[in-house]
Amino acid sequence: MSERVIREVFVNVNMPGQRPAAFGKQSKQKGDVMCYNCGCGLPNDDHGKGHAAVDPNGKAITNKTFAAAGKAFGMDAEESKRNTMDLLEEQDIHEEEYEEEEEEEEGEEEED
Repeated sequence: MSERVIREVFVNVNMPGQRPAAFGKQSKQKGDVMCYNCGCGLPNDDHGKGHAAVDPNGKAITNKTFAAAGKAFGMDAEESKRNTMDLLEEQDIHEEEYEEEEEEEEGEEEED
């Protein structure tokens, strides 16, 4: 497989347009590539589970998923991916806060 094809097939979510350092599950350090579900490095492969938001009962998040979601909100797939990445990074930053809020909410529900 040529380097050009590798760049087009594999998605580097942290540094788009650059060739990734490692593929799939071999390495998940910041800047490495993975698919949206299992880390296989094949973001277009639905693994026989159907493309979420595209195929009836589709379960796998793929590039088609981002394209469909983007289209539904009047944006392209790349913008949809960026928004997703921004949210995931924000959640990582505030993960402890979210966990504390969830624990408080669970405690309130138990009191009712």
